[in-house]
Amino acid sequence: MTDNNDKGKKKVFSLFVVGLLIVEEKNRVVVERFGKYLRTLKSGLRCIFFPGIVDRIKDEIFIEQETIPLFLEPIKIDFKDGSATPKNAIAYIEIDRPDTGYLTKEEEKLTDGEREKKGIEKRTGVFRATYHIRNRKEAIRDRLENAIRSYLNGLTIQEGIEMARGGYDLLGPNGISEDETDRLKGVFEDWGIILHAITIGDFDLELDLVRARGELHKRLKEKEAAVFLSEKRAIESGETVIEMMARTRGKKVDEIRQIINADEKLQERFLNEAVDFVKRQMGYDAKSRVDINVEGVDGLGKDVLSWLAAWLRMPMGEKGKEDKPLEPPEEPSEKEEKEEKKELSDKAKKAYAVFRAKTMENIHSSPRYKQQKMKRRKEGRKK
Repeated sequence: MTDNNDKGKKKVFSLFVVGLLIVEEKNRVVVERFGKYLRTLKSGLRCIFFPGIVDRIKDEIFIEQETIPLFLEPIKIDFKDGSATPKNAIAYIEIDRPDTGYLTKEEEKLTDGEREKKGIEKRTGVFRATYHIRNRKEAIRDRLENAIRSYLNGLTIQEGIEMARGGYDLLGPNGISEDETDRLKGVFEDWGIILHAITIGDFDLELDLVRARGELHKRLKEKEAAVFLSEKRAIESGETVIEMMARTRGKKVDEIRQIINADEKLQERFLNEAVDFVKRQMGYDAKSRVDINVEGVDGLGKDVLSWLAAWLRMPMGEKGKEDKPLEPPEEPSEKEEKEEKKELSDKAKKAYAVFRAKTMENIHSSPRYKQQKMKRRKEGRKK
């Protein structure tokens, strides 16, 4: 699109009376006679009379879709949490109905008398782009930059960056408000222009903000790694518990899972106690307890023995009757509980020994333990 300040730049081969000019494909040339609109020339070899005296070229316009760069001068945008400078902001526009006369939505509401009084006729998009606005490109930039600033003021910097990298059209459903978009398109319609899209390539951040975001990104990665490690530990702990159950009952791991899955109430109890146990075990891990000493069945050993005692109280059915429906375990009386504790003491200690061996194996194979071990060796060498 040639702006209407560029008039007179079109090359005309003058023969004094008649001037010849070539209008390129997809272009239109607006010609005036004695300072008043005369006609619009389409592509091809065209002529005008007494060029520069009687007829003169007012404007030359590209009628197909084109891009207009925005924010030619770097401007900082105030987001909710800081400032950033937009890069590669572009508007996509096109001349609206370049060769067909039309009325805008607002002009259609007027009566014939009002249109005649205002001098409004059915004018083409090329006519409107030439005569309804001066400094066309500057006016487009001004309108769009103000709208973009208002929109970005309501975002965080991260939201703006995600929007830019996602290639979002600011006129889309997640962009500039619908009311503001309608206002913009209404103004541009009067100018004979269709506004197709607005995009931003990226944002330049201030150095301090870049450093802060880098630190935040690092912490988020560390948090994700910690969550992954926690989930891994939880799975390992759950598997250890089920293996311990299988050994104490003389069954296979799959059989234990089937027994638990056969009853919803049993599942709920198992999950609640398993989650509590896993949390406790991970709490011990967080304190870097490499060597676990259990005196008087205290600490982690107490958790294991309590959990195991609850499991052994669950009715498994007699041999050959595993398919019978399982009833929820009843709470034992104080006397029964003392007898069970005495009876199960040896079994529990054996089961705990198995569990402790598994736990120690997991701890000794963990990267953290290996790092600590290497660190102690290096310190010993220095001494």
